[in-house]
Amino acid sequence: MAICKPSSCAIVSTVFFALFGIAYIVGFAVPVWYDFSVGSISSTSGLWQFCLVDICLDFSHDDTPDWHKGTQAMMGIGMGCVILALIGHILWLCTISPSMTRQGASLANSCLLCGGITGVIGVIVYGFFMHEDVGVDIPNGYGYWLCAVSSGLMLLHGSIGLCWGCGSATPEDTTALAHAQVAQVAASSIAQQPQVVYVSQQQHTSISSSCETRSSDASGSAASPTAIPRNGIASLSATLLSCSWYCIWNG
Repeated sequence: MAICKPSSCAIVSTVFFALFGIAYIVGFAVPVWYDFSVGSISSTSGLWQFCLVDICLDFSHDDTPDWHKGTQAMMGIGMGCVILALIGHILWLCTISPSMTRQGASLANSCLLCGGITGVIGVIVYGFFMHEDVGVDIPNGYGYWLCAVSSGLMLLHGSIGLCWGCGSATPEDTTALAHAQVAQVAASSIAQQPQVVYVSQQQHTSISSSCETRSSDASGSAASPTAIPRNGIASLSATLLSCSWYCIWNG
């Protein structure tokens, strides 16, 4: 199986995926989904940690509200989709066969779509309940907005990739396949050519033997003083004509 060059669609998709994939991972990890300050005391919070001044503590599972757990679950599913999309892009770029190229493209675009949906749900839930429970109008941490923007881009990118059919057979692939089929047919014809030549030689040998036999019979009949019937004269004329044509044809 030959390794083909990656298509332009695969390269462009990988570049965009690298940008918002990194943004999603950073936003997923940093404890800065909102920043709240009272005087000289500042506190930040993310999905997994709460920080007061310079001290960060992990959220306790028992003390974490349900909406925050739901946000963690949605964003965690989105992170899993990002990892699977990375695998899909690797298969898409390192094309070992056309079927694997299509499978890699389908995996990448499907996971981007799924990760975008779960990510958008997660940031919406977090923003809504932060306003209801904490009193923050809009989460102002950069981690939140990194995940919000990257989730929206993943949703858009995956939808376009699946609807547009990015990763299917390109005109270049179709042309290469047609050339390969033509080459295969030509090779098959060349392989069968010696057999055709051999049969043709047999036919020439048979015709030559027949002409020689008929010529000798005609010579013996001409030397004999016995009268030749009319049908014999016609047969002799046909034989001589065919032999003359054979001699002219074979030079």
